[in-house]
Amino acid sequence: MQQKQVNHGTMKQVNHIQSISEMAHLLGIDDIRNPLVEIIDIESIVYPQKFNNTAASIDFYMIVYKESGCTPLNYGLSKYDYDNGTLLFFAPGQQFAVENVGNPKGKMLMFSPDLLSHTLLGTMMHRYTFFSYAINEALHISEREKEQFFSSLNDIEEELEHPLDNHSRELIVTQIQLLLAHCLRYYDRQFISREVSNIECGEKFKKLLIDYYETDALHLNGIPTVRYFAAQLNMTPNYFGDMIKKSMGITPSQYIQEYVISLAKQKLLCSNDSISEIAYALGFEYPQYFTRLFKKVTGQTPNEFRIAG
Repeated sequence: MQQKQVNHGTMKQVNHIQSISEMAHLLGIDDIRNPLVEIIDIESIVYPQKFNNTAASIDFYMIVYKESGCTPLNYGLSKYDYDNGTLLFFAPGQQFAVENVGNPKGKMLMFSPDLLSHTLLGTMMHRYTFFSYAINEALHISEREKEQFFSSLNDIEEELEHPLDNHSRELIVTQIQLLLAHCLRYYDRQFISREVSNIECGEKFKKLLIDYYETDALHLNGIPTVRYFAAQLNMTPNYFGDMIKKSMGITPSQYIQEYVISLAKQKLLCSNDSISEIAYALGFEYPQYFTRLFKKVTGQTPNEFRIAG
């Protein structure tokens, strides 16, 4: 079974899968151990033929480990750093295609948002931005990372086999949190090991931002956004943001703001344009927003900066 990013132009139908039980049933597994969390061996599933040329959306979290070699994947910027397996992450509401690719090997961990309700992990899920990464931004792990991942997975599996009691939920959630913490570390390693490619991407981002203010892009789109530059570099906004932060030390949003304010400073000191004219020239729809941003970044209002200069 292969998961990939949906091309809405080619998909005819989206199958909405509301629960882990429903997903297991569709994959030919009727006996699950816990309706809020389950681990499935991919080799044991039955490919759902009705999914041909369709997409699926889910109402739960899903982590898929795919054994190396069972499905070829090309990473967007470079070859794999490691080829000991791939981790794919899916969040509630996300759509993906499912294809029959022979005899894949791997594991699926599924857990419901209800499992995380009123837990520390539930309040922290926004940290794990990799759940919104695209297929070509998947995590490729080393042999040691694979061993750690399966150790965490086995701990969850062991708890699923244990008779349900008052401690089961807390222990399973704690083990999932540990597994996700490991995945954050693995992605940090992947960003570091791709440092050269990431630096090149950062330089492309800087050039795109300069070009943005020298072409019609500003007049067509208004103030530049992270989403715009991510799309230009064929990345999801979250992956682009995480990659730029690792390589440049600041977020893309911060870099855009600093660049825009640097242009504003030049205009304030080198022209007689009004504050409103400068704001509109830089793509701001409302001069008040420009003034607030300028003061946030510099500690002065545009007028105070112009007078002091």
